[in-house]
Amino acid sequence: MIQRIQTLYLLLVAILFGALFFLPLASVHSGETTYELSVWTLKSLTEPAKTVLWAWQLTLSAVAVIAASFFAIFLYKKRKLQKWLCILNMLIILVFCFYTGFYIVKIDGLPELGLKNATTPSIWVILPVIAFIFNLLAVKKIAADEKLIRSLDRIR
Repeated sequence: MIQRIQTLYLLLVAILFGALFFLPLASVHSGETTYELSVWTLKSLTEPAKTVLWAWQLTLSAVAVIAASFFAIFLYKKRKLQKWLCILNMLIILVFCFYTGFYIVKIDGLPELGLKNATTPSIWVILPVIAFIFNLLAVKKIAADEKLIRSLDRIR
């Protein structure tokens, strides 16, 4: 299981999305107040700290990506199912990217913040894109394994 490269790719996907729970996705500076968008919420960082918006779609899709990655790792004997689960995982990553963009645009229109176009995406927004690439590499390696097994069956 661990000797297969796609296991490492899927583990990296899970680690990258796990890291998103601790890193900010965007920040907004509105006067003297600073707001931060994370996978959990949009909250103010200045005193008194308050939550402006719950980002439950981001949380749900990030948990789904991590769970699908771990399930796919343990399906190493069922390569077709593992491949389809990885493809589903890529779709969930795209949904996460969509909702990240949605929330970044939505923050600009919040009347509580008062400023337009003041949202600054952080460098950590690139992590889902990197995870998507690792997931794509895992799908290609799973397909290569399946092709190798079929060719060995044909030789017998």
